[in-house]
Amino acid sequence: MSRHDLTPLPQFARHEVAVGWDRPLRTYFAVVTDPDIDDEIAEDATPLHLGAAEQVTDPAVIIEAVRPYAHIPDDLHATLQADRDREGLGHSNHHVFFTTSEDTRSAPPSHCPTQQHTGNLPERPEPSRHEGTGSRQPLALLHRPTIGGLVVPWITVHMPDGRYRFGAIDAHRLTACLHDQRCQICGRPTHSPFVFAMRDVDIARLIAPEPPMHAECATYSATACPMLAGRMPRYRDDQADDPTASGDPDSARAGHPAHPWHLLWAKTYRPIVDLRTQQPAARIAPGDVLRVRPITEPTT
Repeated sequence: MSRHDLTPLPQFARHEVAVGWDRPLRTYFAVVTDPDIDDEIAEDATPLHLGAAEQVTDPAVIIEAVRPYAHIPDDLHATLQADRDREGLGHSNHHVFFTTSEDTRSAPPSHCPTQQHTGNLPERPEPSRHEGTGSRQPLALLHRPTIGGLVVPWITVHMPDGRYRFGAIDAHRLTACLHDQRCQICGRPTHSPFVFAMRDVDIARLIAPEPPMHAECATYSATACPMLAGRMPRYRDDQADDPTASGDPDSARAGHPAHPWHLLWAKTYRPIVDLRTQQPAARIAPGDVLRVRPITEPTT
């Protein structure tokens, strides 16, 4: 994957403008973000994002998209073409929306849904394959911070001292994800089919204790998350010292052997309060289950 940070025009001086070639998704991308906007889901936080929901195969489309925001180097077209020639093509499930420079006339405006599912780009180098996990950070997760090479999910507790607490869930964001149909990993709106990470006991009850995910975010999590991927034999034995944390309020899992996890695809779900745990959850009707796939068994 390549990434080139461009110099913004004076009227967009506080914005960050980046373009590049994403080999796994076989698309050029262009992202304009405003790091001064705290709400990473707000539309104004990212006035432009091409290459996440659509496949862009012509560098001219990317260049014309960012021209209103940044200075364009004379050799940018050649640079982007060289990136693609050097890195080659990977697998892609995208629909091709923009393929030639003429397509810029029909490119969607910045308020279209294909450009709203973004957030602030972090100040770090482009993502790489995470050592020891075999997973690569998707383009759709570029806006999320990372710790030790792992993407911090949107629902992870952010401690008062600035630290993120992996394994602890922010109660407010948990509720928002369930009721507003947001992905728990990237925080953006999701849609059917919804993908849930569930243990055997959860599948038996068809109650998911955590919110849904996009398929792409779920695929990343299943390989990158040490718990889901089976690289943690036990749950952590300490609790988040934050009153807004949720997920395991009574420390029922703390220190216990890890469960096997599965990914479940569902047509729809209903937000509930689980009477067993008194925590927000998702109820899935038997007829709405589309598929269940086991993830790697935990180590012992």
